[in-house]
Amino acid sequence: MVIDLVARDRFLLCSDGLSGYFEEDLDGLSRLLSNADQEAAVRDLVDAANARGGKDNITAVVVTVGDVATRDETRAKKLQLKREILARMPLFRPLNDREILRILQVTEVAAFKNGESVMQQGDKGEELFIVLTGKVKVMRGDAQLATLNPGDHVGEMALVRSQPRSATVVSDGSSELMMIRRRDFFEILRKEHQLAVKLLWQFLGVLADRLADTSRELGQAKEELLAEDITAELYEDDEDRETAILPPPPPSMRES
Repeated sequence: MVIDLVARDRFLLCSDGLSGYFEEDLDGLSRLLSNADQEAAVRDLVDAANARGGKDNITAVVVTVGDVATRDETRAKKLQLKREILARMPLFRPLNDREILRILQVTEVAAFKNGESVMQQGDKGEELFIVLTGKVKVMRGDAQLATLNPGDHVGEMALVRSQPRSATVVSDGSSELMMIRRRDFFEILRKEHQLAVKLLWQFLGVLADRLADTSRELGQAKEELLAEDITAELYEDDEDRETAILPPPPPSMRES
């Protein structure tokens, strides 16, 4: 398991005598953990658990990463951006903070130069790509289908099916993309059942929306094919005009 960290991040190791009182109050837990004094933070947590009932033994240890006086703000902002983008995606929108963190643990970031290929049409892939910074172009043949900006994603079907990519994706300028691989996605589904139910339910929703969009586009195309052909009306005036200016037949052809 890999977790991105910055200075002043903290780990709380505790028994359920403490955690049980904060499962639905993560904001309160974060507030008590923000005390710069680790020992004072532990005392505050134990006192809060006792005040809420104290029905079990309470044990807690707080571990702070690095020097609390220093912090890499650039790295911290990048980590926050990753969390925010994942939380906005339809696939991960219902997840709580703890579950978003679990997804982040299996998320890699790759940098691409201008014009560099992210994926090629026809290739088999196993990654979902999410634009973190910059933008990318989605191409099919020589036609550009779309431009994806931060928060947009492509290739989600690769998480559940092994099939050729339906389009090519190319970096438009410098960009960074988050990647989630199929094997890591499956590992979460196999081991974390509650999270798996949420992910699979959301995945069904994404597929249903895509099917609805496709059905709507096919319906519009069918209506266009069945529409009345009015091409002849374009030439009605010309035909009337030609008929109107035809000269009368010569006397020899008139009926006697």
